[in-house]
Amino acid sequence: SREIEKVDFIIRECLNFVRPAELDLRQVRLGKHLDGVIARMVALHPGMVFSTQHAVAGDLTVDADPALLEQALTNILDNAADACQGKGTVTVFVGTSRHFTDAVRLNRKVQMILPGHSGREEEFVRIHIRDNGPGIPPEILDRIFVPFFTTKKAGTGIGLPLAQKIVHAHGGVLDMNSDVGKGTEFIIKIPVRHGSGR
Repeated sequence: SREIEKVDFIIRECLNFVRPAELDLRQVRLGKHLDGVIARMVALHPGMVFSTQHAVAGDLTVDADPALLEQALTNILDNAADACQGKGTVTVFVGTSRHFTDAVRLNRKVQMILPGHSGREEEFVRIHIRDNGPGIPPEILDRIFVPFFTTKKAGTGIGLPLAQKIVHAHGGVLDMNSDVGKGTEFIIKIPVRHGSGR
């Protein structure tokens, strides 16, 4: 049943959060992978509209752990749907950008990629997930990645911290922008080829 699936998901989420993130790297076709995740989101949130935009010709292949990447995407998309109370729009944009690996590694704590020219220049995939929900109030913005912090009655407070942990394990960062009354955007940036940003 759906309730059993939900409990199972929460248990797996908790276990994944407390365990070290050990990557089982594969060549992942990002577009196909993302389509599968969004198809499940559509089934879970029938009142939501999910759309995707790709700025990359063809299906970009990245070095990633398919199961963990799916978990991170699911957690962020679930969070977006919850923010919209199940009746809103989530837009997913996929593109690429180039960054110097040291800038990513050194600035992971502040959750942004700052200008820098040390390390190797690498290609990163960018996955923007934007909702048209109410946005996040400024007073709780700096707490959304704190484990077990939640504003939901049935929330675990693990979803976004786990997504952040997974992105970090892939050598990337998870950025966030939010405008109260307009919505929130999460931006996943991970190296196309693994081994950078570590």
